[in-house]
Amino acid sequence: MCGYFANLTPTKEIIEVSNQLNLQLPNEPARAYQRQNFNALITKDNEQIEAQQAMWWYALKFEHNEFKVDNRITSFNARDLNKPLWKDAFELRRGLVFATEIGEGQTTGKHNQQYLMQSKTGFALGCVYQNWYHPIDSTLMRSFAVITREPNPKYAQYHKKSTPIFLPLEAEVLDKWLSPEPLDDSLNRYTEQAVLTCDFEVMPVQTYQQMESLLPGFEMLRD
Repeated sequence: MCGYFANLTPTKEIIEVSNQLNLQLPNEPARAYQRQNFNALITKDNEQIEAQQAMWWYALKFEHNEFKVDNRITSFNARDLNKPLWKDAFELRRGLVFATEIGEGQTTGKHNQQYLMQSKTGFALGCVYQNWYHPIDSTLMRSFAVITREPNPKYAQYHKKSTPIFLPLEAEVLDKWLSPEPLDDSLNRYTEQAVLTCDFEVMPVQTYQQMESLLPGFEMLRD
C-alpha cells in the first residue's frame, strides 16, 4: 500500500454504519498521508467507539519533549503480524479508518504510475495502533499502521507488493474487529487474504495531491 487515503464526503453507507455503532465522525474532510496526523482513527475503549487523532506511522520516538516519527522503522503498513512489532497490537489494539478513496502506485522500469481508487459506497481499512504517554504529563498520543496482506489478484494490477485489509461496512463485523480481545474466528477471512469489499473506479493520475486524471478510469469490482 502506498501513502494516501481519504474520507472526503461520508457516504450514506458510512453514515449508516457509524450511527449503528454510536460513532461520531469529524465533520471536516479527512485526508491521510504517511508520517502525518490523521483526524479519525476509530478505536474502542471501555465499550465506547470513538474517532481520534493519530499519527499514520506506528513507530514513534520521544525527542525534544515530544513524540516524533521514528524513520529507522518503516511502519505505515503492518504486514507480518507475527513479528514482535505487530503481534500484541493485532491481538489487542485493532482500529479502523473509513475512506472513500485510496492511492496506490506501480513501478515499471524507471516509471512509477500512480492510481487514485474511488468508491461510491466507501470502505473500512483494518489497522493496528499504539498508545504513547508523555513521560511528564501523561498526555496520550496514538499512532497506527494499516494492515496489508499478500496482493489481491485484482488489486495487484495497480500495486503488486501488497493489498490493505478491507472490512465490510457492517456494524457487527466492525464491532468485533474493534474489540480489545483476540480476533473473533469469524473475521479470519478478511485477515488471511485481502478481500475487496466494495467496487472501485481506478484512475491513473499524475499525483494524489492534484488528482487530475490522465486517462479514463477503470472499474475494479468487489470479490
